Amino acid sequence: MTIPSTFAAHWIRAIDRGDASGFTNQADFIAFFRVTSMIGGCFDELSDVQKRHVMNLRDSYPAVNEAARRQAIKERESVPRYIGAYAGNKPAPTIEQLAPELAAIEAEIASMPAAKPNYGWDEIVAKVNRRNGFGA
Repeated sequence: MTIPSTFAAHWIRAIDRGDASGFTNQADFIAFFRVTSMIGGCFDELSDVQKRHVMNLRDSYPAVNEAARRQAIKERESVPRYIGAYAGNKPAPTIEQLAPELAAIEAEIASMPAAKPNYGWDEIVAKVNRRNGFGA
């Protein structure tokens, strides 16, 4: 994995070695947990060893990890959400009013991992048989 070049040296040490000694304040540590998050962060791009270091840091600093999670939820919830045309007793929103909502939805979708193929039993048996040289 290539760690983004914009990361501070102490963030790189935290990812590569699990070394939290470079964090001098909670805001910096929260920002680190946000950019290395599983949703919208670079966690999936890390090597297994680097993932383990980040997870160990999360386990070692649960209060900071929880603060990062709460901050992410607060930011996500700050974007107004509309359900269909329902917006209380107000008129339906315009496309311009829905633009931030659409951008937030597109960002959420882009950050989700790709779905794995869903094979039925027949497809699985056929695939195994082909791999083992059986069948057509």
